[in-house]
Amino acid sequence: MKYIFTIVLMLTLLFSLALSAQAAASIYVDRIWEGGESFTGTPDTNFNASFISGGGMIGPVKIGAEYGSGTLKTVYGGSDLTLYNIKVGYRLLDAKASKLDVTISNLNLQDKIGSAKFLEADGDLLGLDFTQFFSKRTFFSLTYQSAWTESFKIPPGLISLKDDSISVIRAKLGYFFSENAGVTIGFTDLVVKSNDAHIQLAFNAYTAGMVFKF
Repeated sequence: MKYIFTIVLMLTLLFSLALSAQAAASIYVDRIWEGGESFTGTPDTNFNASFISGGGMIGPVKIGAEYGSGTLKTVYGGSDLTLYNIKVGYRLLDAKASKLDVTISNLNLQDKIGSAKFLEADGDLLGLDFTQFFSKRTFFSLTYQSAWTESFKIPPGLISLKDDSISVIRAKLGYFFSENAGVTIGFTDLVVKSNDAHIQLAFNAYTAGMVFKF
């Protein structure tokens, strides 16, 4: 609940400030169909998920938030997946066609079967966001994030594992068919692992969606 409240608060602030000439904001809505999920010791599974994210610039400062929800389909049944990601950053490169931002963010990933948590991963991530505009309508973006503090918990009793790591890679190609709306396709790869327990959870999938800018 605290993540949802923080996301709503940040987006409300962002879009209020976006009404001024000094700020700009965007909303992304993405969908995953039959993505791939692998977890050490279990059969590979498929998952479907939807993501909504918002963010933008207030001067050189970048802020954003993301919420994702979906289902995992396994031979044993299904489970519910949720992801929260809150991000702040600073623009290092602001050329006409190329943008580079350094970011810090908090990512929380939970997998539940009913009301019981199957696993939970939480981490503070340091990352880079790069965007290249090929024209006024076409762009490519690449994000890499890696955790410097993290927590990976699994049953029974959500035991905390040691020597954890979280990494996120995202690539996206977009095309604006109007001044304020466009379509995107992309690829995302999220890996959570414990070197101490030799356990790894990986999600990878192609995405399709829309982008709206204000």
